[in-house]
Amino acid sequence: MAFRPAIRVAGIGAGYFSRFHLEGWRDVCCSGDAEVVAWCDTDDDKVRSLAAMFGVPRTFADAAAKFERSGHAVHARRGVMP
Repeated sequence: MAFRPAIRVAGIGAGYFSRFHLEGWRDVCCSGDAEVVAWCDTDDDKVRSLAAMFGVPRTFADAAAKFERSGHAVHARRGVMP
């Protein structure tokens, strides 16, 4: 059986601060404890560009629909809003 990290991350939002979040997750992922599996934003061009920059394999435009279809649970929800 293949190794699978304990934490699988899907993020929402491809704005300015998303780069900082992905840089942080990249550091965590290097330890082998986590992997970023998807990222979501309503701006398809922006989210695809961000995903390509950080090696995120999947992108989505509708986070709620993605989670409903996948059957995956949201274990932690954290937002940063002013």
